[in-house]
Amino acid sequence: CRDTPGSLWVGAFPAGSDRRAIGPQPAWDYVANAPWLATSPLKWKPVSGGSGVVRFHVESARAAVWDFALFSNGTTWPIELAAAQLRFSGHEAPRHVHLARVPSPAQMRVSWSSATLDPGACVRWGTAPGRYPW
Repeated sequence: CRDTPGSLWVGAFPAGSDRRAIGPQPAWDYVANAPWLATSPLKWKPVSGGSGVVRFHVESARAAVWDFALFSNGTTWPIELAAAQLRFSGHEAPRHVHLARVPSPAQMRVSWSSATLDPGACVRWGTAPGRYPW
């Protein structure tokens, strides 16, 4: 992102993150050097002025709620213009399914990652789409 005054960018942050230290700081008796302590965006994108759509590919979003904020004035001295909270569904769904061979040709190992511990988790399988008798 070219850091020119007036350039806009959108950042995705963890919900409830403290973004106050992002941007111009008050004048103190001493000079502080950037970066100040603040929550960094998990993702960010430069945007062109005016109206439009910004698309984010959020993979493995384990958080249910994210904050999205619009900034102006580049990335060195950003000024927050607007913010919104977005809720994601399915953030606890199992992901990263892995199938592995085992010594027996009649068996296989199935593993996955999940955001929560579910003692009743199981794998259903079958030989036709939508029909899982086993």
